[in-house]
Amino acid sequence: MQEFKKIIQKETNTVSINEKLTTLLKESKTSIAIAENISNGHILSCLSTLNKESIKGGIVCNNNASLAQLLGVPAKTIIKKNGYKERSLLMAQKIRRLLHTSIGLATSGYEGKEQKELHIGIASKNEQRHKKYVFDTKSTQQHAEYATLGTLYFFLSTKHKEIET
Repeated sequence: MQEFKKIIQKETNTVSINEKLTTLLKESKTSIAIAENISNGHILSCLSTLNKESIKGGIVCNNNASLAQLLGVPAKTIIKKNGYKERSLLMAQKIRRLLHTSIGLATSGYEGKEQKELHIGIASKNEQRHKKYVFDTKSTQQHAEYATLGTLYFFLSTKHKEIET
């Protein structure tokens, strides 16, 4: 995690990631929808404070039934062992289409006895990206938020001119 923070700090010249994301969202006129399966609404809450015009909404699906009912994620994807990458990318696609946004952002994963695994899916009309982070169990929700915002920042900073609804 320290290495990730150094990359972000170097990339943003010590300006907070929140300020950089706010600028990128405004410049690119990007709209975002969020689907959360592990982060309990924290990502939606955090992003909503940055730029309310860009964040169109989100869904928190804390169980498999809500993933199927609200986002239409197939049961085979939900129950697939180690299928978190596929799940997060599918969630990002589905929420983007559901709320008619430029970007769909999704979090999924699990918390085990010794580690937490966070999968971040990002989908635009023309591209999908996945990033996996593994934390020890002492990591806080803030680590997951920072990882998710950093992943979104990198996506937008490399693609914001190409994003289409």
